[in-house]
Amino acid sequence: MVGTWIDEAKLLSKLGLKIEPISVAELYQASQELSEDEVNSFIEYLKKNFKIEVSEKSLMISTKASLALAKVIERHSLDAIAMQDLDDEMHKLLKTRPSLCVESILKKGIPVGMEGDIRGTIAMLILQRLTGKPAMFGEIFTFDSINNTLLVGHIGLVNVNLAKDLSKVKIIPDCEYQFYDEVEGAYMYFTSKEGTVTLLSIVEEKDTFRMVIAKGESLPIEEKLEGYSHMLIKTDVPVRQFLKTALKLGATQHWAIVHDDAVSKLEKFAEIAGLEKTLIT
Repeated sequence: MVGTWIDEAKLLSKLGLKIEPISVAELYQASQELSEDEVNSFIEYLKKNFKIEVSEKSLMISTKASLALAKVIERHSLDAIAMQDLDDEMHKLLKTRPSLCVESILKKGIPVGMEGDIRGTIAMLILQRLTGKPAMFGEIFTFDSINNTLLVGHIGLVNVNLAKDLSKVKIIPDCEYQFYDEVEGAYMYFTSKEGTVTLLSIVEEKDTFRMVIAKGESLPIEEKLEGYSHMLIKTDVPVRQFLKTALKLGATQHWAIVHDDAVSKLEKFAEIAGLEKTLIT
């Protein structure tokens, strides 16, 4: 999608962030270098803590892919990673995409964005650094103008600490690739906790970036969307107004979301960094 493109020079000059490309070949090599103990230990942890609804083979392959991603993040000392998880080479070599939360990634607070969306990943990084809380890489699937809600979620490596109830997290097949890849994949599925949330999208402009900010409430729900970890957000403004404003400003369907009222912090950050900002009100 064209909305994931970013001006690297502007990113460096405005935010001091440098993009470091990492090949699928390196990720695959890291998966081949894992010890048997590392793999078995992680599988044992998963079986002890989560309900497993995938085959042993798929769990093994997905474990290797996810541990390999953690190794690459550590090797390059990355602050965040925008994973192009739709890449054919990744699915050919790894036989799946990394979708299991590894402890080292969670402990270091490394945000993982999907679909190679660098701006979406940076939005996650900003929210996490400002609040100290995990952010979701979310996609707006649909909206309800009567109840004023957005159904938001994603597949891939979504931070499991966003879950409403860790004991109910399930490891299920990757619904997008289970009939395409060699194995059905293994993905951590949950509904998100409720509470105040802040949404952030970073938009490319001619000489700078614009932060598009909104606030809402993650509502208490049970499983409302199959296959994708998700939350139901009631926006502070009418949902149609939110969508129209966001589209006019150039926001995509991808938003970073954190369980906190981070509006004032984001506005101050934009002022310090010299970024444009719009709070949807």
